[in-house]
Amino acid sequence: MKIFTALVLAFVIYGLWGTSLYASRVTEISSVRVNEETYFIFTPTSTGYWTFATSANFDSDPMLWIYNIYGHLIASDDDSGGNLNARITLHMVEGADYIIVAGFFGGGSGSYTLDVFAADSFELPLTESFQPETEVISGDGGTIQAHWNTIVSFTPNTTGLWLIEVTAENDAEAALIIEDSLGNFIAWNEYWFAPSEGWLIVHLVASTEYFISVVTEWDALMYTLSVSQTNDFEPWFSAWEELIESIPEETESFPDNGEIHVTDEIWYSFVPNATGVWTFITSEQTGGGPFLLLTDKYGSFFVTDDGVGDLSAVMSIYLAEGEEYLIWARFRSVATSGSYVLSAFQGLPPEQLEETTSVVAPIIIPSNGGIIQVEDSGLSFETFTFTPNTTGSWTIQSSVWVHTLAITDPNYSFHIFRESRSWNQSETLITIDLAANVEYIILAEVDTRGEGVLTVSPSTQLTYTIDGTILRNVVRETYFSFTPDTTGTWIFSTSQNGNSDPYLWIMDSNGNIIASDDDSGGSLNAFIKIELTAGETYTLRAGFFGESEGQYLLTIRKGGEQTPEFPRLPSPNR
Repeated sequence: MKIFTALVLAFVIYGLWGTSLYASRVTEISSVRVNEETYFIFTPTSTGYWTFATSANFDSDPMLWIYNIYGHLIASDDDSGGNLNARITLHMVEGADYIIVAGFFGGGSGSYTLDVFAADSFELPLTESFQPETEVISGDGGTIQAHWNTIVSFTPNTTGLWLIEVTAENDAEAALIIEDSLGNFIAWNEYWFAPSEGWLIVHLVASTEYFISVVTEWDALMYTLSVSQTNDFEPWFSAWEELIESIPEETESFPDNGEIHVTDEIWYSFVPNATGVWTFITSEQTGGGPFLLLTDKYGSFFVTDDGVGDLSAVMSIYLAEGEEYLIWARFRSVATSGSYVLSAFQGLPPEQLEETTSVVAPIIIPSNGGIIQVEDSGLSFETFTFTPNTTGSWTIQSSVWVHTLAITDPNYSFHIFRESRSWNQSETLITIDLAANVEYIILAEVDTRGEGVLTVSPSTQLTYTIDGTILRNVVRETYFSFTPDTTGTWIFSTSQNGNSDPYLWIMDSNGNIIASDDDSGGSLNAFIKIELTAGETYTLRAGFFGESEGQYLLTIRKGGEQTPEFPRLPSPNR
């Protein structure tokens, strides 16, 4: 279950679904020309996988967003089609309405063709045009020029501190990510929160392969990457520096027998007696789950892991003989206590560990729905499968301690992710069209302090609807002038999918704020219901909470029911 959950979370939380998917043979294609951000209604003629693909020259950067009719973002993509083209393949339900937003990355402009076709099959590998290129920097360092889609391999010939710098074209900001061959994120310097841009200094182990990825701003396709050895360390992220300063001047040495009993937060010094892979693993835990952090004496990198319930915290990482490393052993929550045994040994964890922690069958929800008790089982997410007995609109709703819900299909071609900020009161709800006899995967995260109820039932009331005539795709703080055509109730709502925290303000003609909201729409979405006067001009400020950023769909509608007034995207027959 640990492997399965990690895979699902990789898709559900970090948005990897839809960015690397393509379908094979097709029969018929419908095409439309997109010259500006356009909203379409699309109704599939059959249940199955459908592909939306753009074709543009290099003068534009297409982006696609797909929403269900209840306001949930279910898929989005920027560049998976190669050459800056967007491409999404996802499972859709015959007869259900979907809203397709065909626009441009970063609010840009241009022109492209949008093709829609039914797919005979579904494949997970990257398209050939999108396969990442690989470059190699020699073991003593060097400088290369690379494309945004390049992964750089570097195997240092010396153990020590290495300076990694990136300069993107057009003076764009750039972020660095360094992984090892075990899949650990060793270090990262992201331009959107790091105090310094485009560089980091990290302690690396000789003869160990590392992979360097570069993320640039949208207008930078090429960058220059330099790697060189250095003897001077400078923190590249202030939070790490503060953590290192909190380490006691004298730390206990890890015992020779490779095992310690942890009952309270403590730092240990660890000096390997050989170079290679070392594993740190917890066992015999009671009380709160364990949390482990490993870094070097500089704080140049960090690797962490935690465990819940009976699950162990496990870290495997390349370390160098004779070098000093620091281990922070504590519990997942500062408010909890307990005990566990922390062991260190050379090599990867035993195979039996995976066997005992990864095989947990998902819970089957009856095909006609039902009410399921969800308990904290020690897993980050409890996994359910649901195969509805009828095609139509279904509601998935949680209460009390279930504060996160997600749903996807077995190929992770789409997703809906809903999160409640209130840990003990708010309910989380998903409304979605599902197809009969198709298995879906539902994930529910339970707070470790309690249990909750998961309800799956046919929809009787559509709580979240996109039924207005005014939609805007918000990618940065924007001011709109709005003059209602009728006096009465108007609703302003946002729909985001976990990557932003929308905030709305409404001002009258004198600039006075008459309404504002942050999270009343659930899952960090803003929702305002207000009486407005026909002919009066109001200003709507659509932004984000605090200094956050992201993207969301803004809907403005009258208080009564309406039919969407968007052009229909042709749906070819299979």
